[in-house]
Amino acid sequence: MEATPDGSGISGAALPAVIAVTAPARQRRLDMNSQIEALAASIDVIDLPAGISAEAPPAYQRPEAKASTTAVAKTAEAAAGLLNAYAAALRAGAAEPYAQKVAPGTISTSLAAWAVLDSTTRKSNVPVLRACRQAADLYSRDAAALVIGPEDSWKTLLGLARANGMDRAYCIKTAPGLLQREGKLAALGTITSLPGAPLVVTGPDWAEALGLAAGSIAAKAEAVRICPDVAQLERGAAGGGAALSPAYDGMLMRNEQLGTGAVFLTAADAAEFPEAQARSGFSAVLLDAAIKPEWLAPLPPATEPTLAQAEVIIDVGYGIRDSAGMKLAEELKAKLESMGLAPLFGATRKVTQDLKLLPLEAQIGQTGVRVNAKLIIALGISGAPQHIDWIGGRADILCFNKDTEAPLMKLNQTRPAPRVHPIPGDLFVTVKELIRKLG
Repeated sequence: MEATPDGSGISGAALPAVIAVTAPARQRRLDMNSQIEALAASIDVIDLPAGISAEAPPAYQRPEAKASTTAVAKTAEAAAGLLNAYAAALRAGAAEPYAQKVAPGTISTSLAAWAVLDSTTRKSNVPVLRACRQAADLYSRDAAALVIGPEDSWKTLLGLARANGMDRAYCIKTAPGLLQREGKLAALGTITSLPGAPLVVTGPDWAEALGLAAGSIAAKAEAVRICPDVAQLERGAAGGGAALSPAYDGMLMRNEQLGTGAVFLTAADAAEFPEAQARSGFSAVLLDAAIKPEWLAPLPPATEPTLAQAEVIIDVGYGIRDSAGMKLAEELKAKLESMGLAPLFGATRKVTQDLKLLPLEAQIGQTGVRVNAKLIIALGISGAPQHIDWIGGRADILCFNKDTEAPLMKLNQTRPAPRVHPIPGDLFVTVKELIRKLG
Protein backbone atom coordinates (compact mmCIF):
# COMPACT_ATOMS: atom_id res chain seq x y z
CA MET A 1 0.00 0.00 0.00
CA GLU A 2 1.08 3.59 -0.59
CA ALA A 3 0.06 6.81 1.17
CA THR A 4 -1.54 9.62 -0.90
CA PRO A 5 0.69 12.59 -1.63
CA ASP A 6 -1.20 14.75 0.83
CA GLY A 7 -0.96 12.04 3.50
CA SER A 8 -4.75 11.92 3.87
CA GLY A 9 -5.29 8.25 3.04
CA ILE A 10 -4.29 5.24 0.97
CA SER A 11 -3.70 5.34 -2.73
CA GLY A 12 -6.48 3.47 -4.57
CA ALA A 13 -4.10 1.93 -7.09
CA ALA A 14 -2.30 0.16 -4.29
CA LEU A 15 -5.37 -1.12 -2.43
CA PRO A 16 -5.23 -4.86 -1.63
CA ALA A 17 -8.11 -7.20 -2.41
CA VAL A 18 -8.80 -7.79 1.30
CA ILE A 19 -8.13 -5.52 4.22
CA ALA A 20 -8.11 -7.21 7.63
CA VAL A 21 -8.60 -5.22 10.77
CA THR A 22 -7.35 -7.15 13.76
CA ALA A 23 -8.46 -6.91 17.35
CA PRO A 24 -6.39 -7.81 20.42
CA ALA A 25 -5.59 -11.51 20.59
CA ARG A 26 -7.95 -12.26 23.45
CA GLN A 27 -10.91 -10.91 21.42
CA ARG A 28 -10.26 -12.87 18.23
CA ARG A 29 -9.56 -16.22 19.95
CA LEU A 30 -12.43 -18.69 19.41
CA ASP A 31 -13.26 -21.40 21.88
CA MET A 32 -13.06 -25.02 20.71
CA ASN A 33 -16.82 -25.46 20.30
CA SER A 34 -17.00 -22.43 18.02
CA GLN A 35 -14.20 -23.80 15.86
CA ILE A 36 -15.91 -27.19 15.56
CA GLU A 37 -19.24 -25.56 14.65
CA ALA A 38 -17.55 -23.38 12.03
CA LEU A 39 -15.75 -26.40 10.53
CA ALA A 40 -18.92 -28.50 10.45
CA ALA A 41 -20.83 -25.69 8.72
CA SER A 42 -18.23 -25.59 5.95
CA ILE A 43 -18.44 -29.32 5.09
CA ASP A 44 -20.97 -30.74 2.65
CA VAL A 45 -21.84 -34.45 2.79
CA ILE A 46 -22.54 -36.05 -0.58
CA ASP A 47 -23.79 -39.52 -1.44
CA LEU A 48 -21.65 -41.86 -3.55
CA PRO A 49 -22.95 -42.57 -7.05
CA ALA A 50 -24.80 -45.82 -7.57
CA GLY A 51 -22.48 -48.78 -8.04
CA ILE A 52 -19.62 -47.32 -6.04
CA SER A 53 -19.12 -48.63 -2.50
CA ALA A 54 -17.06 -47.04 0.24
CA GLU A 55 -14.31 -49.21 1.69
CA ALA A 56 -13.41 -48.99 5.33
CA PRO A 57 -9.90 -47.61 5.79
CA PRO A 58 -7.34 -49.97 7.30
CA ALA A 59 -6.97 -49.87 11.07
CA TYR A 60 -3.67 -49.67 12.91
CA GLN A 61 -2.74 -51.41 16.13
CA ARG A 62 0.32 -52.02 18.27
CA PRO A 63 2.22 -55.27 17.67
CA GLU A 64 1.29 -57.97 20.14
CA ALA A 65 3.82 -59.67 22.37
CA LYS A 66 5.41 -62.79 20.91
CA ALA A 67 3.42 -65.81 22.06
CA SER A 68 5.61 -68.49 23.58
CA THR A 69 5.21 -71.44 25.89
CA THR A 70 8.93 -71.37 26.68
CA ALA A 71 9.85 -69.95 30.09
CA VAL A 72 12.18 -66.97 30.22
CA ALA A 73 15.76 -68.23 30.53
CA LYS A 74 17.66 -66.67 33.44
CA THR A 75 20.71 -68.94 33.63
CA ALA A 76 23.34 -70.14 31.19
CA GLU A 77 21.96 -73.67 31.52
CA ALA A 78 18.44 -72.53 30.62
CA ALA A 79 19.84 -70.50 27.70
CA ALA A 80 21.61 -73.63 26.44
CA GLY A 81 18.33 -75.53 26.65
CA LEU A 82 16.61 -72.88 24.54
CA LEU A 83 19.36 -72.97 21.90
CA ASN A 84 19.41 -76.77 21.80
CA ALA A 85 15.62 -76.82 21.34
CA TYR A 86 15.85 -74.22 18.56
CA ALA A 87 18.47 -76.28 16.69
CA ALA A 88 16.40 -79.46 17.14
CA ALA A 89 13.29 -77.72 15.77
CA LEU A 90 15.23 -76.63 12.68
CA ARG A 91 16.36 -80.20 12.04
CA ALA A 92 12.85 -81.57 12.55
CA GLY A 93 11.38 -78.94 10.25
CA ALA A 94 13.50 -79.97 7.28
CA ALA A 95 11.03 -81.57 4.89
CA GLU A 96 11.71 -84.89 3.24
CA PRO A 97 11.93 -84.59 -0.58
CA TYR A 98 8.89 -85.78 -2.53
CA ALA A 99 9.76 -89.22 -3.88
CA GLN A 100 6.84 -90.03 -6.20
CA LYS A 101 6.77 -89.43 -9.92
CA VAL A 102 5.06 -86.24 -11.13
CA ALA A 103 2.81 -87.28 -14.01
CA PRO A 104 1.05 -84.95 -16.46
CA GLY A 105 -2.44 -83.89 -15.46
CA THR A 106 -4.99 -81.10 -15.46
CA ILE A 107 -5.73 -78.45 -12.89
CA SER A 108 -8.72 -78.84 -10.58
CA THR A 109 -11.39 -76.15 -10.88
CA SER A 110 -12.52 -76.44 -7.26
CA LEU A 111 -11.96 -73.35 -5.11
CA ALA A 112 -8.53 -73.24 -3.49
CA ALA A 113 -6.09 -70.89 -1.85
CA TRP A 114 -2.91 -70.86 -3.94
CA ALA A 115 0.72 -70.70 -2.81
CA VAL A 116 3.19 -69.79 -5.56
CA LEU A 117 6.59 -71.44 -5.04
CA ASP A 118 9.56 -70.25 -7.06
CA SER A 119 12.75 -72.32 -7.10
CA THR A 120 14.85 -69.12 -7.10
CA THR A 121 13.26 -67.58 -3.97
CA ARG A 122 13.76 -70.31 -1.40
CA LYS A 123 13.64 -68.16 1.73
CA SER A 124 10.04 -67.09 1.23
CA ASN A 125 8.62 -70.53 0.38
CA VAL A 126 7.83 -71.70 3.92
CA PRO A 127 6.08 -68.42 4.96
CA VAL A 128 4.12 -68.51 1.69
CA LEU A 129 2.98 -72.10 2.28
CA ARG A 130 1.96 -71.51 5.90
CA ALA A 131 0.14 -68.28 5.03
CA CYS A 132 -1.69 -70.11 2.25
CA ARG A 133 -2.77 -72.93 4.58
CA GLN A 134 -4.07 -70.39 7.10
CA ALA A 135 -5.87 -68.43 4.38
CA ALA A 136 -7.43 -71.65 3.05
CA ASP A 137 -8.80 -72.42 6.51
CA LEU A 138 -10.16 -68.89 6.94
CA TYR A 139 -12.00 -69.14 3.61
CA SER A 140 -12.93 -72.83 3.89
CA ARG A 141 -10.97 -73.84 0.80
CA ASP A 142 -8.38 -76.43 -0.12
CA ALA A 143 -4.75 -75.31 -0.25
CA ALA A 144 -2.85 -75.80 -3.51
CA ALA A 145 0.73 -75.01 -4.50
CA LEU A 146 1.94 -73.85 -7.90
CA VAL A 147 5.56 -75.03 -8.19
CA ILE A 148 7.64 -73.23 -10.82
CA GLY A 149 11.19 -74.19 -11.71
CA PRO A 150 13.47 -76.78 -13.32
CA GLU A 151 12.49 -80.41 -12.81
CA ASP A 152 15.42 -81.07 -10.47
CA SER A 153 13.99 -78.51 -8.00
CA TRP A 154 10.55 -80.12 -7.73
CA LYS A 155 11.35 -82.82 -5.17
CA THR A 156 12.47 -80.27 -2.57
CA LEU A 157 9.62 -77.81 -3.24
CA LEU A 158 6.97 -80.54 -3.30
CA GLY A 159 8.35 -81.95 -0.05
CA LEU A 160 7.94 -78.51 1.53
CA ALA A 161 4.42 -78.19 0.12
CA ARG A 162 3.37 -81.57 1.50
CA ALA A 163 4.93 -80.92 4.93
CA ASN A 164 3.29 -77.50 5.25
CA GLY A 165 -0.32 -78.42 4.73
CA MET A 166 -0.95 -78.31 1.00
CA ASP A 167 -3.66 -80.62 -0.34
CA ARG A 168 -2.22 -80.78 -3.85
CA ALA A 169 0.43 -79.23 -6.07
CA TYR A 170 0.91 -78.43 -9.75
CA CYS A 171 4.31 -78.12 -11.41
CA ILE A 172 5.31 -75.83 -14.27
CA LYS A 173 8.63 -76.78 -15.86
CA THR A 174 11.14 -74.06 -16.72
CA ALA A 175 14.76 -73.99 -17.76
CA PRO A 176 17.21 -72.74 -15.12
CA GLY A 177 16.97 -68.99 -14.75
CA LEU A 178 15.23 -66.08 -13.10
CA LEU A 179 11.59 -65.84 -14.20
CA GLN A 180 10.78 -62.36 -15.51
CA ARG A 181 7.54 -60.40 -15.29
CA GLU A 182 5.96 -61.84 -18.44
CA GLY A 183 6.66 -65.38 -17.29
CA LYS A 184 5.27 -64.69 -13.83
CA LEU A 185 2.10 -63.23 -15.32
CA ALA A 186 1.70 -66.29 -17.54
CA ALA A 187 2.14 -68.59 -14.53
CA LEU A 188 -0.36 -66.59 -12.45
CA GLY A 189 -2.79 -66.72 -15.36
CA THR A 190 -3.13 -70.49 -14.92
CA ILE A 191 -4.78 -69.96 -11.52
CA THR A 192 -6.43 -66.52 -11.81
CA SER A 193 -8.42 -67.75 -14.83
CA LEU A 194 -10.08 -70.49 -12.77
CA PRO A 195 -13.74 -70.07 -11.72
CA GLY A 196 -14.38 -68.09 -8.54
CA ALA A 197 -12.51 -65.28 -6.81
CA PRO A 198 -8.79 -66.09 -6.74
CA LEU A 199 -6.90 -66.22 -3.43
CA VAL A 200 -3.15 -66.14 -4.10
CA VAL A 201 -0.12 -65.93 -1.79
CA THR A 202 3.40 -65.27 -3.13
CA GLY A 203 6.77 -64.13 -1.87
CA PRO A 204 7.93 -60.48 -2.05
CA ASP A 205 9.76 -61.04 -5.36
CA TRP A 206 6.40 -61.59 -7.04
CA ALA A 207 4.83 -58.33 -5.82
CA GLU A 208 4.94 -56.55 -9.19
CA ALA A 209 3.42 -59.44 -11.15
CA LEU A 210 0.83 -59.97 -8.44
CA GLY A 211 -0.19 -56.31 -8.63
CA LEU A 212 -0.57 -56.49 -12.41
CA ALA A 213 -2.65 -59.67 -12.14
CA ALA A 214 -4.85 -58.05 -9.50
CA GLY A 215 -5.22 -54.95 -11.69
CA SER A 216 -6.53 -57.00 -14.61
CA ILE A 217 -9.23 -58.44 -12.35
CA ALA A 218 -10.10 -55.03 -10.89
CA ALA A 219 -10.51 -53.72 -14.47
CA LYS A 220 -13.46 -56.10 -14.79
CA ALA A 221 -15.15 -54.24 -11.89
CA GLU A 222 -14.59 -57.16 -9.52
CA ALA A 223 -13.72 -56.63 -5.86
CA VAL A 224 -9.98 -57.08 -5.29
CA ARG A 225 -7.74 -56.78 -2.23
CA ILE A 226 -3.95 -56.78 -2.55
CA CYS A 227 -1.81 -56.65 0.60
CA PRO A 228 2.01 -56.66 0.51
CA ASP A 229 4.43 -57.76 3.23
CA VAL A 230 1.83 -59.63 5.30
CA ALA A 231 3.14 -60.83 8.65
CA GLN A 232 -0.05 -62.27 10.19
CA LEU A 233 -3.49 -63.47 9.15
CA GLU A 234 -6.59 -63.63 11.32
CA ARG A 235 -10.35 -63.95 10.95
CA GLY A 236 -11.97 -60.81 9.55
CA ALA A 237 -14.56 -58.82 11.44
CA ALA A 238 -17.21 -59.50 8.77
CA GLY A 239 -16.07 -62.95 7.62
CA GLY A 240 -13.18 -63.97 5.44
CA GLY A 241 -9.76 -62.87 6.62
CA ALA A 242 -7.79 -59.86 7.79
CA ALA A 243 -4.14 -59.21 6.90
CA LEU A 244 -1.69 -57.59 9.31
CA SER A 245 1.41 -55.91 7.91
CA PRO A 246 4.13 -53.93 9.70
CA ALA A 247 3.95 -50.15 9.29
CA TYR A 248 6.05 -47.22 10.45
CA ASP A 249 9.21 -49.31 10.86
CA GLY A 250 7.29 -51.99 12.72
CA MET A 251 5.99 -49.64 15.41
CA LEU A 252 2.41 -50.36 14.31
CA MET A 253 0.57 -53.13 12.47
CA ARG A 254 -1.74 -52.27 9.58
CA ASN A 255 -4.94 -54.36 9.83
CA GLU A 256 -6.78 -54.64 6.53
CA GLN A 257 -10.05 -56.53 6.14
CA LEU A 258 -9.85 -58.74 3.04
CA GLY A 259 -13.53 -59.35 2.40
CA THR A 260 -14.86 -62.06 0.12
CA GLY A 261 -13.61 -60.95 -3.31
CA ALA A 262 -10.27 -61.67 -4.97
CA VAL A 263 -7.35 -61.60 -2.51
CA PHE A 264 -3.67 -61.24 -3.44
CA LEU A 265 -1.05 -61.38 -0.68
CA THR A 266 2.72 -61.34 -0.45
CA ALA A 267 4.05 -63.00 2.69
CA ALA A 268 6.96 -61.30 4.43
CA ASP A 269 10.14 -63.41 4.40
CA ALA A 270 10.49 -63.14 8.18
CA ALA A 271 6.81 -63.79 8.98
CA GLU A 272 6.04 -66.61 11.38
CA PHE A 273 2.68 -68.05 10.42
CA PRO A 274 1.32 -71.03 12.37
CA GLU A 275 2.89 -74.38 11.59
CA ALA A 276 0.75 -76.62 9.40
CA GLN A 277 0.34 -80.38 9.47
CA ALA A 278 0.83 -82.59 6.43
CA ARG A 279 -2.46 -83.61 4.77
CA SER A 280 -3.22 -87.15 3.75
CA GLY A 281 -3.79 -87.70 0.06
CA PHE A 282 -1.32 -85.05 -1.12
CA SER A 283 -0.76 -85.32 -4.87
CA ALA A 284 1.28 -83.55 -7.52
CA VAL A 285 0.82 -83.28 -11.29
CA LEU A 286 2.65 -81.62 -14.18
CA LEU A 287 0.82 -78.88 -16.07
CA ASP A 288 1.25 -78.31 -19.78
CA ALA A 289 2.09 -74.61 -19.46
CA ALA A 290 4.73 -73.19 -21.78
CA ILE A 291 7.32 -70.83 -20.30
CA LYS A 292 9.12 -69.14 -23.19
CA PRO A 293 12.94 -68.94 -23.03
CA GLU A 294 12.82 -65.15 -23.41
CA TRP A 295 10.90 -64.96 -20.11
CA LEU A 296 13.98 -66.17 -18.25
CA ALA A 297 17.07 -64.20 -17.22
CA PRO A 298 20.40 -65.67 -16.07
CA LEU A 299 20.57 -66.43 -12.38
CA PRO A 300 22.59 -63.86 -10.42
CA PRO A 301 25.80 -65.11 -8.78
CA ALA A 302 25.41 -66.56 -5.31
CA THR A 303 25.96 -64.01 -2.54
CA GLU A 304 27.09 -64.37 1.03
CA PRO A 305 24.34 -64.09 3.66
CA THR A 306 23.95 -60.58 5.05
CA LEU A 307 23.41 -59.39 8.60
CA ALA A 308 20.04 -57.88 7.67
CA GLN A 309 18.81 -61.33 6.57
CA ALA A 310 20.35 -63.37 9.40
CA GLU A 311 18.11 -65.58 11.50
CA VAL A 312 20.70 -66.00 14.29
CA ILE A 313 23.00 -63.17 15.42
CA ILE A 314 25.74 -62.96 18.05
CA ASP A 315 25.49 -59.30 19.04
CA VAL A 316 28.75 -58.04 20.55
CA GLY A 317 28.76 -55.06 22.91
CA TYR A 318 31.34 -52.96 24.75
CA GLY A 319 31.20 -55.40 27.68
CA ILE A 320 33.20 -57.88 25.60
CA ARG A 321 36.17 -55.59 26.45
CA ASP A 322 38.96 -56.72 24.12
CA SER A 323 40.32 -59.36 21.76
CA ALA A 324 40.07 -62.01 24.51
CA GLY A 325 36.35 -61.37 24.70
CA MET A 326 36.12 -61.50 20.90
CA LYS A 327 37.87 -64.87 20.97
CA LEU A 328 35.16 -66.13 23.34
CA ALA A 329 32.47 -64.87 20.93
CA GLU A 330 34.17 -66.69 18.05
CA GLU A 331 34.24 -69.89 20.10
CA LEU A 332 30.49 -69.55 20.66
CA LYS A 333 29.95 -68.97 16.94
CA ALA A 334 31.88 -72.13 16.04
CA LYS A 335 29.83 -74.16 18.52
CA LEU A 336 26.53 -72.91 17.10
CA GLU A 337 27.70 -73.69 13.56
CA SER A 338 28.46 -77.26 14.63
CA MET A 339 24.80 -77.52 15.73
CA GLY A 340 23.55 -76.61 12.25
CA LEU A 341 22.90 -72.93 12.97
CA ALA A 342 24.39 -70.15 10.86
CA PRO A 343 25.04 -67.20 13.20
CA LEU A 344 26.48 -63.90 12.01
CA PHE A 345 28.24 -61.29 14.10
CA GLY A 346 26.56 -57.98 14.85
CA ALA A 347 27.90 -55.24 17.09
CA THR A 348 27.35 -51.86 18.69
CA ARG A 349 29.01 -48.68 17.47
CA LYS A 350 31.59 -48.80 20.28
CA VAL A 351 32.74 -52.25 19.17
CA THR A 352 33.14 -51.33 15.50
CA GLN A 353 34.39 -47.74 15.83
CA ASP A 354 36.11 -47.59 19.22
CA LEU A 355 37.39 -51.10 19.92
CA LYS A 356 37.57 -51.91 16.17
CA LEU A 357 36.97 -55.60 16.89
CA LEU A 358 34.50 -55.98 13.99
CA PRO A 359 34.11 -54.18 10.63
CA LEU A 360 31.66 -51.31 10.19
CA GLU A 361 29.25 -53.47 8.18
CA ALA A 362 28.61 -55.49 11.37
CA GLN A 363 27.22 -52.44 13.17
CA ILE A 364 23.55 -52.69 14.15
CA GLY A 365 21.62 -49.53 14.84
CA GLN A 366 20.72 -46.05 13.75
CA THR A 367 24.02 -45.56 11.92
CA GLY A 368 24.32 -49.21 10.89
CA VAL A 369 22.09 -52.09 9.81
CA ARG A 370 18.48 -52.88 10.73
CA VAL A 371 18.05 -56.58 11.57
CA ASN A 372 15.10 -58.88 12.16
CA ALA A 373 16.66 -62.09 13.45
CA LYS A 374 14.72 -64.82 15.21
CA LEU A 375 17.43 -65.43 17.81
CA ILE A 376 20.01 -62.95 19.16
CA ILE A 377 22.74 -63.72 21.69
CA ALA A 378 23.71 -60.37 23.18
CA LEU A 379 27.15 -60.27 24.81
CA GLY A 380 27.76 -57.22 26.99
CA ILE A 381 25.04 -55.10 25.33
CA SER A 382 23.74 -52.31 27.59
CA GLY A 383 20.75 -51.51 25.39
CA ALA A 384 20.96 -47.96 24.03
CA PRO A 385 17.87 -47.03 21.94
CA GLN A 386 20.12 -46.24 18.96
CA HIS A 387 20.95 -49.97 18.91
CA ILE A 388 17.89 -51.77 20.31
CA ASP A 389 15.33 -49.87 18.22
CA TRP A 390 16.94 -51.34 15.09
CA ILE A 391 16.33 -54.94 16.22
CA GLY A 392 13.03 -56.43 15.06
CA GLY A 393 10.30 -57.47 17.45
CA ARG A 394 10.31 -61.18 16.54
CA ALA A 395 13.57 -62.02 18.30
CA ASP A 396 14.33 -63.99 21.43
CA ILE A 397 17.34 -62.18 22.96
CA LEU A 398 19.64 -64.11 25.28
CA CYS A 399 21.19 -61.19 27.14
CA PHE A 400 24.48 -61.90 28.95
CA ASN A 401 25.42 -58.95 31.16
CA LYS A 402 26.75 -58.50 34.70
CA ASP A 403 24.78 -55.24 35.06
CA THR A 404 21.26 -56.30 36.07
CA GLU A 405 20.10 -52.70 35.68
CA ALA A 406 21.18 -52.42 32.04
CA PRO A 407 18.26 -51.21 29.84
CA LEU A 408 18.29 -54.37 27.71
CA MET A 409 18.13 -56.63 30.77
CA LYS A 410 14.95 -54.79 31.86
CA LEU A 411 13.51 -54.13 28.39
CA ASN A 412 10.37 -56.25 28.84
CA GLN A 413 9.31 -54.12 31.78
CA THR A 414 8.48 -51.35 29.32
CA ARG A 415 7.68 -53.18 26.07
CA PRO A 416 6.67 -56.74 25.21
CA ALA A 417 8.90 -57.31 22.18
CA PRO A 418 11.55 -58.40 21.46
CA ARG A 419 11.48 -61.07 24.16
CA VAL A 420 14.50 -60.80 26.46
CA HIS A 421 16.05 -63.61 28.51
CA PRO A 422 18.28 -61.82 31.07
CA ILE A 423 21.27 -63.94 32.15
CA PRO A 424 23.19 -62.01 34.84
CA GLY A 425 26.81 -62.56 35.72
CA ASP A 426 30.29 -62.14 34.30
CA LEU A 427 29.85 -63.14 30.65
CA PHE A 428 33.36 -64.64 30.63
CA VAL A 429 31.94 -67.17 33.07
CA THR A 430 28.34 -67.53 31.86
CA VAL A 431 29.16 -67.76 28.14
CA LYS A 432 31.80 -70.42 28.80
CA GLU A 433 29.18 -72.37 30.75
CA LEU A 434 26.75 -71.91 27.85
CA ILE A 435 29.26 -73.33 25.35
CA ARG A 436 29.89 -76.38 27.55
CA LYS A 437 26.19 -77.22 27.69
CA LEU A 438 25.41 -76.74 23.98
CA GLY A 439 24.93 -79.63 21.60
